[in-house]
Amino acid sequence: MPQRRHNGPYIPRADGAFRDWLNEFASTIAADPAGYGRSAAEAAMLVELAQRYEAAYVRAKAKATRSKPATAEKNRVRREAWDAVRPIAMQIKAKPPEEISDAMKVAVGVKLPNFRGSPIKPPDRAPMLAFEKGFPNGGGHRLRYFDPMFPTRFAKPPGVVQCQVFVVVSDGVLTAKRLRQLPPRAAYGIWGRRAMTYHHADDSGGELVTFVHIATRHVFTVPHKKKHIGKTATYFARWATKRGLTSPWSASVTMTIV
Repeated sequence: MPQRRHNGPYIPRADGAFRDWLNEFASTIAADPAGYGRSAAEAAMLVELAQRYEAAYVRAKAKATRSKPATAEKNRVRREAWDAVRPIAMQIKAKPPEEISDAMKVAVGVKLPNFRGSPIKPPDRAPMLAFEKGFPNGGGHRLRYFDPMFPTRFAKPPGVVQCQVFVVVSDGVLTAKRLRQLPPRAAYGIWGRRAMTYHHADDSGGELVTFVHIATRHVFTVPHKKKHIGKTATYFARWATKRGLTSPWSASVTMTIV
């Protein structure tokens, strides 16, 4: 009998699909009761249930015999079969591979346990930012990010879903020491977002920067306000995974707002 995996719940809810699954389940166990840890009596009971449900299903669906009593009988036999096979299916699923192999579980129509893969680790390297274009009248800056290990590719590192971009606007170029001494209000949130202050943790101590953009495409634009024309925007970035794990901070990129 061909082996197949059942997607979704391995005991189907639709009547026709349940009939097919029950026939396969019963006949496979009947062919090797001991292999599935069942007695001959249990195997015979499953076959009898499958045959009764098959007959009730046909009567309830056929034009010549379809009726409310026939449908009620089909539903009654289905509930009986469901209550009988579900504990058996769960016991088979729980057996270790040494007792019932994965191939046998798939053959009988039982879904294999869904073992989780290895956890995704935080990105171990920072992104790099590059300046693309400046827009006049406070129109902002166009930047791009890339993985320094593969600078010509657009792809993010494995497990990374976004690049988080941060900025500080100041009157001049910010050194690490000056960034560390800035008050939180020196940075502003773009697009009216609530300002969020982060500490840039590295060997220099910790700089205050404000989140301004989530970049999922490698080229993106950060707008600025006209009142900041002539000031300097210093950008930082870091990778982030779906679970919020983040990479080290990137080196800064500094540009004048024109």
